[in-house]
Amino acid sequence: MTRHVTFMTIDDAEHYTPQQRAAIISAYPAHEREARAKGIPVLGSGRIFPVAEELVACEPFRLPRYWPRLGALDFGWDHPSAAVELAWDTEADVVYVAKACRASQQTPAMQALTLKPWGEWLPWAWPRDGRRETLEGAGVALARQYGAHGLNMLSSHAQFADGSVSVEAGLMEMLDRMQSGRFKVFSTLLPWFEEFRLYHRKDGQVVKLRDDLMAATRYGVMMLREAMVDPAEFKTGRKRSAGQSDPLGLSGEGTASPGPLGPPMTVRIVSATLRDLSYIAANLRPEDRAEIDCQFDEWSPALLALTALQGFAYVAELDGNPEAGFGAAEQRGGLWIAWSWGTRRMKRCVPGITAFFHAVLGPQVAAHGAWRVEARALATDELALRWLARLGATQRCRLPGYGKNGEDFFLYDWTRESWNHVPISKAAGAEAAATDTDHCRQGRAGARSRTQG
Repeated sequence: MTRHVTFMTIDDAEHYTPQQRAAIISAYPAHEREARAKGIPVLGSGRIFPVAEELVACEPFRLPRYWPRLGALDFGWDHPSAAVELAWDTEADVVYVAKACRASQQTPAMQALTLKPWGEWLPWAWPRDGRRETLEGAGVALARQYGAHGLNMLSSHAQFADGSVSVEAGLMEMLDRMQSGRFKVFSTLLPWFEEFRLYHRKDGQVVKLRDDLMAATRYGVMMLREAMVDPAEFKTGRKRSAGQSDPLGLSGEGTASPGPLGPPMTVRIVSATLRDLSYIAANLRPEDRAEIDCQFDEWSPALLALTALQGFAYVAELDGNPEAGFGAAEQRGGLWIAWSWGTRRMKRCVPGITAFFHAVLGPQVAAHGAWRVEARALATDELALRWLARLGATQRCRLPGYGKNGEDFFLYDWTRESWNHVPISKAAGAEAAATDTDHCRQGRAGARSRTQG
């Protein structure tokens, strides 16, 4: 037997004019309006997301192709399997639920046929029970079954960056985004809103009934750092706009080490834009993310990008894809702070950044009256420390407990005398330290910090 819930709202009472509907709704107490006007029941000890639908729903629109996207699955058989696609506007730090589907008693092969048209490149988050082996799968883990049918499954189950899998933490992350206007759902996704209205607690516990799309959404929010940009955005390499400067006069182009299966890739240094820096900040390597986390109480990709645009800011592109941001900004008269962070593929850009550092950025900063340029790096980030040394920076001291959780940092600096007298040949050793091949997929999140000030 199949059950179906039909909701009728005051908007279905077409004999009322819009003005009459508004007057009727305004006459209800605020906490009763959704129940009375939309038929949304007050269940158990309360809804998990006590947020008006108007704050969450948005009209569908064409997603910008440069927004990172992520699929998320909740496995099921008798209770439905569910899938959602999230799109992340990294500049505004807003997450959009753009697609959703739900179906019972479908094998991984059948579900894959439905989901592959969303994009075979799309990475998929999955729950911890996806590692369980099933009789139907003849001993093959459920997540691997989906992967065998062509879905791009992430290598590990959904979890936060620290490895935790707390349900309550995931729900609070979603609720925080909803209440702050940073979580939107296309209004046409009616099954998603059905679950949203009924999702509730009883005796303080989450009722796990008809929560499949809610669970899939929570897994996606937990793994948002793994969101990926559609590779088609970078297939042909982007053209620089007429207003975007070319500091080297030759597009800042260089050659990175070849990947394990391909020819050398082109590195190009261009002036930074908010879009490129936001994308990089949303896809930081784990080491960069850790270094930034321990220096800021709260941050977002958009805020980090806006902060980086103060002063001189550049982006290193690898085959047209922004992979690293770097630059320097004046802290006070004569004192500047150097910074750099990037994606997992930043290491292939290091030689080009190193050359640009000596040929362009150093002289620029010196010409603007810098007497001293400082950079700080986590004491545990050996690659960053080696790179700073080969860039000619002097290690001045250790900074015990500099991070908000007691992490140690090292302070490096360049003075005006040393800035312009570090030969390129000395910095060339940075290539050997930092250009090892990287098998990670283009656009995947995670990062390692270089010289975050």
